[in-house]
Amino acid sequence: MVSMLAHDELYCKNIEDIIDDVIVMFIAGSKTIQTTTTNFITHMLHRPDLRAKLDAELNPVLEKCKDNFMESMTTELVEELDYLKMCYSEVLRYDTPIPTSSTSCFSKDVNVGGVNFKKGTAFFVTM
Repeated sequence: MVSMLAHDELYCKNIEDIIDDVIVMFIAGSKTIQTTTTNFITHMLHRPDLRAKLDAELNPVLEKCKDNFMESMTTELVEELDYLKMCYSEVLRYDTPIPTSSTSCFSKDVNVGGVNFKKGTAFFVTM
């Protein structure tokens, strides 16, 4: 994303805008991850059946990494954790950290799914 911004003809001339937007992306991403992880832990606390299934997937992987976690826990190893990824996806579906988008406006008259919207009509997207 930063690379795209830096190469944009109009945007690259204002380093302050780039710095500001990178900081906003970092903060927004951090808050989203924090909220999703909190929701994930909460769901697992209330669903011991799911937690047991997750433990069955995680424990063998963690056992492989116990001697040197930082070097042993590779991206390839994490990619094998299918149930963990499914759990996180379900938490995002069930408890999205951001329930709606910010308000936007149509820049021209459009038809979306048979519904006509006039230029300037405000809308938001429910996640």
